[in-house]
Amino acid sequence: MPGTVVDGQEIDAVYAATREAAERARRGDGPSLLEMKTYRYRGHSRSDPAKYRPEGELDAWKARDPIELLGRKIIADGLIGPNDQGEIRAEIQADIDAAAERAATARYPTLEETRPYVYAD
Repeated sequence: MPGTVVDGQEIDAVYAATREAAERARRGDGPSLLEMKTYRYRGHSRSDPAKYRPEGELDAWKARDPIELLGRKIIADGLIGPNDQGEIRAEIQADIDAAAERAATARYPTLEETRPYVYAD
């Protein structure tokens, strides 16, 4: 099985490797192993302050945040203007907040309602 190590901070690299692996599988050439090298900004749990990180490591990785890198790329490519990113982020955050509110106020499903999402016939 072929394996590929991918810079998980680079969205284009992740897309290309994933697309290649999917096409390989669809051709019937079997599975692929994709190792996406990325970085966890927080500790292993809510109670982990991540004090084991060297000074500056987190900042260096945040400078390579995938969302920030993509934002800079689409601005450089002329797909959006430099001032459009804030508006896009605000719209997305509003969608997330609305979805979280719907989830928080929704009733819990019954066991019978969840069964089709857990078990296959």
